[in-house]
Amino acid sequence: MATPKAAERAARIGDGFFPGSGSIEDLSAAFGIVRETCATLDRDPGEVELTASGGGRNFDELCARVEQLIALGVSRTILSPLPEEQLLALAEGLQARFGMDV
Repeated sequence: MATPKAAERAARIGDGFFPGSGSIEDLSAAFGIVRETCATLDRDPGEVELTASGGGRNFDELCARVEQLIALGVSRTILSPLPEEQLLALAEGLQARFGMDV
């Protein structure tokens, strides 16, 4: 998980912020720092793309996590490496469920 200073730095000079993995509460706090710092700098927080790690023991848990991340404003989710066949099946399921490019 990234430090508050990393979140502030991303807001000041970055075009993206990837704090890695963490609980939804931790990610929410980190993204909040990015947004608050952007506000103090009169910068549009939408200029800082938010990325986070997905996770879950099965497809439904992964989808629940992705839904939580979307609610936090995350536009990119990083998944753990998988064998090609599993990754393609997962991508098809995510695309069908969320209707987006994966």
